Amino acid sequence: MNIVILDAKTLGDDIDMGALDELGNVTSYPTTTNEETIERIKDADIVITNKVVMDQDVISSTTKLKLICVAATGINNIDLNYASIKGIVVKNVAGYSTKSVVQHTFAMALYLMEKLAYHDHLVKSGNWHASGIFTDVSQPFFEISGKKWGIIGLGAIGQEVAQIATAFGAEVCHYSTSGKNIYQPYAHVELDRLLQECDIISIHAPLNDATQYLLNENNLNLIKEGAILLNLGRGGIINETDLAFELDRREFYAGVDVLEREPIEPDNALMHIKYPERLLITPHIAWTSIEAREKLIEGIVHNIEIFLLKYREEQEKRAKELKEKMDRESKEIEDERAREARERAEEAIKEAMQNKEHPVAKDKSIADDGKVETSTENATEERREEIASTDSPLESLGNQQESLEDGKSEEPKESIDDIIKKMIGKPLV
Repeated sequence: MNIVILDAKTLGDDIDMGALDELGNVTSYPTTTNEETIERIKDADIVITNKVVMDQDVISSTTKLKLICVAATGINNIDLNYASIKGIVVKNVAGYSTKSVVQHTFAMALYLMEKLAYHDHLVKSGNWHASGIFTDVSQPFFEISGKKWGIIGLGAIGQEVAQIATAFGAEVCHYSTSGKNIYQPYAHVELDRLLQECDIISIHAPLNDATQYLLNENNLNLIKEGAILLNLGRGGIINETDLAFELDRREFYAGVDVLEREPIEPDNALMHIKYPERLLITPHIAWTSIEAREKLIEGIVHNIEIFLLKYREEQEKRAKELKEKMDRESKEIEDERAREARERAEEAIKEAMQNKEHPVAKDKSIADDGKVETSTENATEERREEIASTDSPLESLGNQQESLEDGKSEEPKESIDDIIKKMIGKPLV
């Protein structure tokens, strides 16, 4: 199997991917542009991609592709419908980064809550030394304990965030973006109420039609002064232009690890806000702990192993079915040949028996020496010569006929069944 990794750089150089070499011939590219994808996958049986798009144009360009492994949980960069039509299996890896994302959620919350950027600069700039006092309380912060933490998207990650927030002493509520996941140990509230009442809001939802620009100019203004908004779900859930406007308009804080276009564009409105201390942006790293990436590679290897096992079983099944079909066809041919041989043998026996039971009428003829010979004797002699001139097993039958015509009562040395068996290799019945 030819395995092609399209964006290996996203997995990191510090992670051992040697297990993939045991599964096939691996070709690895650090990054791949949309224009390069078709050429690079033309001979691939298996493609591993993190964020490289596999749309209909790309998938239809190859006839060899059997499996697409997504090196992530989200699979919105794959045309799933067309892959299914082409019989191509698509596999992702779920749950590998839960711990990492949860940890980064609290890292961002605490960084913004305790205004760590300000305090770090205060010390390194020399302003703390110049202040003459042992501390600084010019930028106060609050505790998580006793505050309200609202979660948008209470899946596996959201539930772990809820557990840890509860351990900090926060009161947790949540909003289900699908409207189905409402029966949880935590109170379910409507989105507007969550935005209005919560001190910390974290997003852990997928991007879909229900969540595209879920937070925008119509509801971002509901967020409390001094509150913290975190997006660790998907870029595009928050309208970034509307968020930049709201951060400039009043004081609250935002931390985003995911953006609508990654890497961030220089003209993104979030790059030009008036109060940059109100915003923390990390380059989509919440999922990238060492342990998470190791689990990701293990998940990819597992997906390929399972696929290869099923693929080989299917190939063996097809080979067995083909062999059985060929065997059936071969037997049918052999049976047809045997049938034809039996028919020929039966015809020969029938002819021989007819000659025995109905001898040719005597017709006198004058030989050269003047003696009279019967036509029966001539026919018998010609028949003997005909049978003797061949190597057929019917020779013994001719000998028996000769004995009968000579008036001998001796039993034939071979039965008719024995003669047929010699001719066609098996008894007639």
